[in-house]
Amino acid sequence: MELPIISIGNSKGIRLSKTLLEKYAIKDKVELILEEGYMILKVRTYISEFRLIARKFCLESKDA
Repeated sequence: MELPIISIGNSKGIRLSKTLLEKYAIKDKVELILEEGYMILKVRTYISEFRLIARKFCLESKDA
């Protein structure tokens, strides 16, 4: 899918259609993953948020 780059204040961005937002249950945040030659938008769910918090807690516990 090709999307135009639009102006948002002093920045640039992309606009996601209501259809995409509803289809992928995007509320207010997505995760941007940068890989060689790609920018990937990943939907962040309650479960993925929990995993990130749990992973951070585990890493902090190991350092203590």
